[in-house]
Amino acid sequence: MLGRLVECETLVQQTLADGECPSRHIAAAWLTKGALAQQRSRLDDALVAYRHALALEPDDSRALNNIGAVLKLQGKHEESLAYLRR
Repeated sequence: MLGRLVECETLVQQTLADGECPSRHIAAAWLTKGALAQQRSRLDDALVAYRHALALEPDDSRALNNIGAVLKLQGKHEESLAYLRR
């Protein structure tokens, strides 16, 4: 399974490095990068990635939900609720 995660991370990095992708694809790559980080319990990295996705797509419910979930895991309940309610 680790090999598949590394392969996925490589594809995400390639997408992020491609300056010609539409912003929605870049946002999706950031969401995937965040999910991979979260899966490895790298919550700070996941939060950074999810916030990049949200900056590109401010109304993306997946980014908002994922940020809220990570903040909840970090014990930041009030901040978490603010994202989950948006």
